[in-house]
Amino acid sequence: SWGLVVVLLALISLTTLGGQLDIVSMALLLAACSLTSASRAVALTILYSLALMSLSVFTSPGSSGYRVVAMHLVPPASSKLTLNASGPAPLQVLESVPEVEAISAITATLASNFILVMNQALFVTIAGYVASKSASSSRHMWSGLASGALSSTLVSVGNAVVTYMTLGYYLDVEYYASFVVLTALLTYAVERVAFLVEKYSNIAAPASAEVDVSFSEIGGLREVKDYLRDSIIMPLFKRDVARRYSIDVPRGVLLFGPPGCGKSMLLMALRTSVRDSSVYVRCGEYFTGDAQGKLSRLFSTARRYAPFIVLLDDVERVAKGELAEALSREMSRLDGVVVIAATDVPHEIDPELLRPGRFEKLIYVPPPDKDDRVEIFRIHTRNVPLDPDVDIEKLAAMTERFSGADIVAVCREAALLAARESLLRKRHVPVRMGDFVSIIERVKPSVTLDMLREYERFRERYKHLMVPVPRVRPKAMAWEAVVDLEDVKRALMEYVELPLSYPELLEKYGVERAPRGVLLFGPPGCGKTLVARTLGSQIEAEFVEVRASEILESENPLGALRKAFERAVERSPSLLFIDDVHLVGSDSSEVEGLRRELADFMDELSKSGYRVVVLGATSDPLSLSEELLRPGRFERFIYVPPPRAEARRELFAKCLSGVQLGDDVDFDRLAELTEGYSSQDIVMICDEAKARLAELEREGRAAVLTMSDLEEVVRSHRPLVSREDVIKCVEFMIRVRSRRFG
Repeated sequence: SWGLVVVLLALISLTTLGGQLDIVSMALLLAACSLTSASRAVALTILYSLALMSLSVFTSPGSSGYRVVAMHLVPPASSKLTLNASGPAPLQVLESVPEVEAISAITATLASNFILVMNQALFVTIAGYVASKSASSSRHMWSGLASGALSSTLVSVGNAVVTYMTLGYYLDVEYYASFVVLTALLTYAVERVAFLVEKYSNIAAPASAEVDVSFSEIGGLREVKDYLRDSIIMPLFKRDVARRYSIDVPRGVLLFGPPGCGKSMLLMALRTSVRDSSVYVRCGEYFTGDAQGKLSRLFSTARRYAPFIVLLDDVERVAKGELAEALSREMSRLDGVVVIAATDVPHEIDPELLRPGRFEKLIYVPPPDKDDRVEIFRIHTRNVPLDPDVDIEKLAAMTERFSGADIVAVCREAALLAARESLLRKRHVPVRMGDFVSIIERVKPSVTLDMLREYERFRERYKHLMVPVPRVRPKAMAWEAVVDLEDVKRALMEYVELPLSYPELLEKYGVERAPRGVLLFGPPGCGKTLVARTLGSQIEAEFVEVRASEILESENPLGALRKAFERAVERSPSLLFIDDVHLVGSDSSEVEGLRRELADFMDELSKSGYRVVVLGATSDPLSLSEELLRPGRFERFIYVPPPRAEARRELFAKCLSGVQLGDDVDFDRLAELTEGYSSQDIVMICDEAKARLAELEREGRAAVLTMSDLEEVVRSHRPLVSREDVIKCVEFMIRVRSRRFG
């Protein structure tokens, strides 16, 4: 190419300037070879060697002996050339010698020293070839240094052999050593500069529609962000740490989920985090025309600059048909490169790409939950003037099933409303709560139940590849808070925790269908709600709680119940807890629509394979419709009885800890006095006793609870559990005696 011709002329010219620049010229030649292909390196070194010998003979017409120029042993001219100009300058020589005489002298000299010339050209050519191959075959940052040292050593050895065979002695070792060091350093410097220039130009070339985004600017998705940082970026770019702790980095990670929920933002944030070692590509825009060629060049670039991350947005555009085959081949050859892709339609991805060596990890990016929506609202209103009446928490509650993009659009539209009003009134107008509400009421959530069903089916099909990314939840309630009820805890773990948190164990032992509905029943105040909430905080699944009384009090009870179902499916795997379920599940005509909706939802759970369990709680089980007790609906029944004597004693001791008690207080006696009382009764008795203690302290008397004080409170307390409540539970047990009890 013309570029190599320019390099050749520059290097040859450098040898004519005297001093030690001929050595620099040779070192730069080998450095240039390390940047080009092997064939070009061979051509360049042959031309350099022959041109150097010719020019050296031509510019030293008066020489009668051998001399060394740029690591070449130059023979004396076979015939003297007559100069018509004075002065030793090489340019004067070139101008003064007749053309015919010069060509004749050079030809004669090279022909008479053919073996010498060809041996030196051979050594230099081999060195150039080695420089090119060694530099291109290694991706290590020190490859330039090694390439320069190896090729210059070959040239030095060649020169030493030729010099000894011709003159009978070697040149000084320091001469060769200085050449090797100079070449190694120059090759390293040139290779590094070329590497960085090429790298930045290459990784910028395919990027399209990029936006500088940091992880802190993405609302919610904290667990997904942590996984990408800790399990991808850290081990990929801290290889020593990854090796020390045996951390394997997957070759491919696929982010999937509803549109507008943050997948593209995550890719852009990754690009911002490792800009120097990543490329972001919108597949639909970039892979047009010669798509396979572009794909090949993209991955060739990634392999050259490993460790490297390839970020593919809308990957479904290249994940089917012939392009999918090409992508699969490229990913199978990766080493030190990770492909992180995003798609809204994972079911369109060729299954060939969803196996080891390709996309080995799948991450579901769900619609934002309430806490995520609060964060998104705060991020996108932080630079907007808000009226004091704006309640972010309430806005988050109103935008159930809104994607992150939906919320951003709501914030933008609300700001535009206020801006228009500000222009009309010609004064500052903040964004008010009403602006947000009016827009939210007009906007339809972009995430539909059909979408969620499709994603759930995909997750179930490829559950062996799914990355468990549990949501960060409030501090868990400990089982120690639940006194006694060991049988209840054990049954809940079997019927709820196993199918939600450990489905692979059920599959291993051939359990084809886990129960989708579990009913907690028992007298009021015995701990059903506490047990359910504690379970929800312990298992690796989302806990969705709804109170039937609140559903009935809402403006649209049927809509409120459906929203609860949608939320449970959206957060799958999840536990949907319906407290006082008898209020929406009785045979009363007033709740017929709600009962049928609940029955239909539970039927759908059984058929669809959603990892959702409905946990109902009731203190009036007899009022539940038989329609809800059929197979596929509430199939497991767990009785939560009043606490036994030992449990009541423990409850008294726990509730009165930290209180100054008289020496006569007898917990065993208190347990006897409260036979048949519920756990809530015990708590209420203790609270009443402590309230009396506070009154004593206010009056300035000794704040000590005596046994007589506690007995008086017990006698004045009306227990929550009645004989009728217990009878109802017994009759219910008889009614469903053929079913499975916990």
